Amino acid sequence: MELRRHLVDKLRALTADFAYDGHDGTHQPLPSVPRRFRGHLGRGREWAGTSGKCWAYTEDLRSTSRAANDLLPRLERACTENEQLAASFDAKIAALDIETCGFTSAPVFMVGILTAGAETLSFHQAVARDYEEEPALLEWTRGRLHDVGLVVTFNGTTFDLPFLRERFRFHRLPELPQMRHLDLLPVCRRIWKGQFPNCRLQTLEERILGFVRKGDIPGVEIPDVYHAFVSTGDSRHICRVAEHNRLDLISLLRILVEATRVRPKHEDDISR
Repeated sequence: MELRRHLVDKLRALTADFAYDGHDGTHQPLPSVPRRFRGHLGRGREWAGTSGKCWAYTEDLRSTSRAANDLLPRLERACTENEQLAASFDAKIAALDIETCGFTSAPVFMVGILTAGAETLSFHQAVARDYEEEPALLEWTRGRLHDVGLVVTFNGTTFDLPFLRERFRFHRLPELPQMRHLDLLPVCRRIWKGQFPNCRLQTLEERILGFVRKGDIPGVEIPDVYHAFVSTGDSRHICRVAEHNRLDLISLLRILVEATRVRPKHEDDISR
């Protein structure tokens, strides 16, 4: 990790941004070039906590997202068929998805949280603009998950939640709150086993939701995209990662609705 930071610092020095002054033809280095995010991240703002700062964005999906404009009423109907889900819905359900620099002992650089409750459907996303902003990103995440009734993930039992907890320990930060958790991946495998080639999220999107992503960034490219963003400040591709994360969360809750229709009682799938 120290070697990577050393190399990044060297690369920054070699590729520093310069501004043309327009008079004598010289270039003057800019001491600080602001991040020019594109897409929805460009409408975010800096978030500050006791652990530092990161960039955060919040959106009310009830009126601004065509992909999710019918999600809240569908969730409400699903809750009428499932007492456990209904109890969580009263205290908000939170879909969680993280983006990391690798599979083990690597920083988390983006966290997306989609909260749904009575008349509430909000998308929250935070990104670390540099490796040093990871503690603030984790603090932001803990705050967003503090008062939710149920956290829904896709493979969160073996990836998202253990990964987050390890990063909290690494930075010696207070632990995540105790949360009731539903990992939708094993549920989907039990429901649709043998019907589809696999149970990857995008396969379920296509087969169950009839939704095909266009121009989505492959997951294998995401760590390199983030390292390039930290090194250069060019946000073109990191904003594609942000949209990828956003679509994952919307699809996660839409598939939860479909899974509830097929398997109305999934209390045994919910853990703490």
